[in-house]
Amino acid sequence: MSRTDSLQNDFRSRVVQILAVETSIRYAFFALFVDIQPSWLRLVLGFLSVAAIIVAILIRNRELTSHVPGRILIVAAMIVLAFVGFVITSPELAVIAAFSLLGLAMSAIALDTFRPGMAIGLVGHALALLVLGFRSSTIIAAYLIYIGLAITATFLIVRLRAFLELERDAALQLAHTDPLTGLLNRRGMEIQVPLLDAVAQRDEQLLGCLVLDLDHFKKVNDAFGHRTGDSVLSRTAETIQSTIRAADIAVRTGGEEFAVFSVVRSSTDLALLAERLRSNLASTELKPHVTASIGGAIGRGGSAEEISSLFELADTVLFTAKKAGRNTVRMFDGSLGRPLPASALTADYSRSKASDVSAAIRDRTVFVVYQPIVDLEAERIIGFEALARLTTPDGSNIIPPIVISEARKQGLLDRLTIDIVTDAYLAMEEFLDIEPGAPTLHINIEATQITSPELLEHLETMRMSHPRVQLRLEFTEASISDLNTDAIEQMRSLAQSGISFALDDYGQDHASAAALLRMPLHTVKIDKVFLADETNPRHKIILSSVAHLVSDLQMHTVVEGVETQSGHQTLVDLGITHAQGYLYGRPLTAEDTKARLTDSGLTMWT
Repeated sequence: MSRTDSLQNDFRSRVVQILAVETSIRYAFFALFVDIQPSWLRLVLGFLSVAAIIVAILIRNRELTSHVPGRILIVAAMIVLAFVGFVITSPELAVIAAFSLLGLAMSAIALDTFRPGMAIGLVGHALALLVLGFRSSTIIAAYLIYIGLAITATFLIVRLRAFLELERDAALQLAHTDPLTGLLNRRGMEIQVPLLDAVAQRDEQLLGCLVLDLDHFKKVNDAFGHRTGDSVLSRTAETIQSTIRAADIAVRTGGEEFAVFSVVRSSTDLALLAERLRSNLASTELKPHVTASIGGAIGRGGSAEEISSLFELADTVLFTAKKAGRNTVRMFDGSLGRPLPASALTADYSRSKASDVSAAIRDRTVFVVYQPIVDLEAERIIGFEALARLTTPDGSNIIPPIVISEARKQGLLDRLTIDIVTDAYLAMEEFLDIEPGAPTLHINIEATQITSPELLEHLETMRMSHPRVQLRLEFTEASISDLNTDAIEQMRSLAQSGISFALDDYGQDHASAAALLRMPLHTVKIDKVFLADETNPRHKIILSSVAHLVSDLQMHTVVEGVETQSGHQTLVDLGITHAQGYLYGRPLTAEDTKARLTDSGLTMWT
């Protein structure tokens, strides 16, 4: 169990203990000092007081892994207090019971998780208002005082929870990250890598580890000083972050050594990532110039021991890379039991890409995955984006931009898009049979395809055959420069028939406001670049400005790349209502998406 989990469990046990003591005192007070008839009720309350004290004693020094004991105590106390409020003879004492219920309601809201706490709190408020309504001699005055106290207490509790959550997040951030580079430290690595390993196991993929060491870094410190050395380390961390995927994990393991953990299909994928890292680190023009040696290995990372073993294996391979002359990559080949140059794993990769893509399109082995698009206010899924994926026969993963690029070069892009549209429509029909409330389907096409007769005919056929599905075609910002007058007129015609349009990746390159005026757009998808650095206030300012610009033009905004709870909260604070990202769901196959809808419905939380 992690230290964080242990602290949370200890907090729960203390909360239950405090609630039990409060409950015992409250019952004892009513049993001893309140005029309650019949008298046997006094004995019941006395028994409950003793029972609550016993609970407080038993729970002492125990860790609770659930909120259930605290919920049971609060609900039971609410029921007893409401009963007491109805049976006591004095209206003034009934009011005291009602205000005790207010205290319990506030306790539930403050101490429990959000939704259960709110539900139990509302029950407490309802019982208290009933007691006031039926037993108070001055109903209006009691109601006004109660409502005033409830509003004040709720405001204070909400502010307190927000403050405590910020303090908790800040404390965890400090404990789990390296203060110089902002990357995870070893403690953070031990927490996050098992989660990535679970993803790899679920998707039947592999967990890869790369260990990077800056070559001759000591000479940089000696020649330029530690301040320059720190700058080089920060620059290295930025290069690593910009090279790896959003789901990958980057760690500063100490000194000038870094590690990257990634879910991969094969050793080839890991070797390609290692070469990109080596090349990007070596190509910087900033001075002083440093290179990196990299060692890589495939393994497991479900526990601290497995992470340590995988890291040590990659670190051993790193030593081989340094002996080979530095600025070098070596990968551990499990079948041979020894390190190999990365080029030995990747030499044939580029040559095979074109034939793999054409064969996949011909054999229809390019498959489609679906990522949810969510409404932040309603906290529910409203649609899905269909994304193409291709795995080669040897298990390698060809990234989507390469698939699209090769399909375009070979004149197969329309054929590929038609197959994706067909599969996506059929999958959406199955999704809608399970949950009819998320009918929107986003599909990416290039701007030049909007005038393709074959594709247009297929889109019309699918639209007529599947009226429940609301198709939204996405153009990347990079491709809209190819849109001419005829293409835009075609877009307007399709919009009138019920097919809407979205501009994808807005802000990734050079965001053009003119495009928002020329094109009949329904949605603008804002690129994740504005969430890349949540500590930079300029990012939030630009994101807010772009969102308001889109809204003022009477279009909808979807922010992409939401991966953290703090990023989600940023959007909520800015009033942005639609988003997409790993926080709400990774791209899943049609079968896995149906399983999610069956298990969890349209809730956006995984």
